[in-house]
Formats: sequence, structure tokens, C-alpha cells
Amino acid sequence: MTEHQLQRQAEDWLTRAGFLWHHCAEPWRCRGPRGFPDLVAVGRGLVVSELKGPRIHWEAGQLDWRYTLQAAGVDYQLWQEHHWRRGIAQAHLRAISR
Repeated sequence: MTEHQLQRQAEDWLTRAGFLWHHCAEPWRCRGPRGFPDLVAVGRGLVVSELKGPRIHWEAGQLDWRYTLQAAGVDYQLWQEHHWRRGIAQAHLRAISR
């Protein structure tokens, strides 16, 4: 599964589950430091996630965002296909659903 396919799967699941979520589909149009995570989802809690394909390659900006968000106490998750296939991501999200 490509990262794009994983993004679509996550968006569809979040929509069906009633989350408010955001993904900047055209990052070159977004403002601010590069590397902002792929997905922000809000239910009773907030989760920010980076979605990766089979190979994990971190850009420097992605790591800056990751460590800064984690240091601020934000629920930051790295999700790959196996997290969705095994229900790990869904279980995490159900815990903060509306």
C-alpha cells in the first residue's frame, strides 16, 4: 500500500467515525516550517500522525515537528499499513472518538 492509499484509507475511516480531521493535500501551498505531519484528527482528544509507506524515511523537518509536538505533550503517532490492517490505529482513535 502506498502512502497515498494509506492516507485515503485513514481519511475514509476518520470521516465514518465522525472525527474532525485535516490533511494538507498540497504541502507546497501550506505555510510554516516544512515537515508538518500528514494528518490531524480531533474527537474528544487530539492525535497528530505521520503516515508512512513500507519504508520509513524521515525528512529533517518531519523529525523537528515530531520531537517538538511530543515534547509539548501532543499525541503523535507514526502509522503504516500494518497499524491499520491489525486495527492498532483504529483502536487508538476509538479511545478519543466523539
